Amino acid sequence: MQGLANVILSMQPEGDLAFLKAWQHEVVAAAQKVPGFRDSEEFEQIPQVQDRWVLVLRFQSDQGLRQWLESDVRRALMAKGAPLSPRQEVIAGPGSSVRPVTLVIPTRVPAEKREEFRAWQAEMNALERTFPGFIESRLVEPVSGEEWTIVMRFDSKEHVESWLQSEQRQILMAKIDAGLHGQERQLVVDFGGWFEAAPRDGRPASWKQMLSVLIAIYPVVMLTMLYIDPPLTSLHMPLFLSVLRGNLLSCCLLTWLIMPRLTGALSFWLQPRPRQPTWWEPAGTVLVLAILGGWSLLFFGLTR
Repeated sequence: MQGLANVILSMQPEGDLAFLKAWQHEVVAAAQKVPGFRDSEEFEQIPQVQDRWVLVLRFQSDQGLRQWLESDVRRALMAKGAPLSPRQEVIAGPGSSVRPVTLVIPTRVPAEKREEFRAWQAEMNALERTFPGFIESRLVEPVSGEEWTIVMRFDSKEHVESWLQSEQRQILMAKIDAGLHGQERQLVVDFGGWFEAAPRDGRPASWKQMLSVLIAIYPVVMLTMLYIDPPLTSLHMPLFLSVLRGNLLSCCLLTWLIMPRLTGALSFWLQPRPRQPTWWEPAGTVLVLAILGGWSLLFFGLTR
């Protein structure tokens, strides 16, 4: 059964409202030409309540959504709207085949190769953005030590595989020392399944979801690499089974053990209540970043 599928775009106008409104009009006009388009809705910025402008595009089917996401027109419009820093989220209804996939790649980067790695990753990110289904990519630098983490999201497993197996990516991979490639871990789980939607405000901001998942998955992936993978190397397990094992362990731990407790503990920050002290939210951001820094220091000590 197919469900409704939405694309949510949030923008930061930086004072140029005329450009924002003209760009939104172009996006809606282009989306209306896609079979399966249903309607659109705009939400204006509200100072101290909602800091970004939001555009929602609704489609009747996954097919229409995929056609829009893969269209050259959409990619051109996203490039044109770059000054607005547009963020894109894909939300599909029950029974939808669209399931965002998170790809986490931890890697060790020696100090003398940092600038080379940053430049290479910027080139890689520019290429990622041209591929169908790309949602976002983030490079998380270490607070200390050499452990870096690349986090990227695509709208489906098929699009992740298309990116990973692409000739263009292989060419870029060959341009840098193989020791900097890192180890790919896929999570075929949408962040939305780990975060409850508040009746009034919906799900937490995407950057909060990303940071919450990052501080949860980082230790899981590192501990797996340090203490579970080495003893199993003697089994000579095929690569596809090794990746499946790592994915299954990570997904189970996050879904049933870690994320329910973590989102409960961070609820004051993920979805601030109207009457709570205003300083709680920035304090929550500092706390989450401190936890990430703490994990980095811990694993720096364990991997020295």
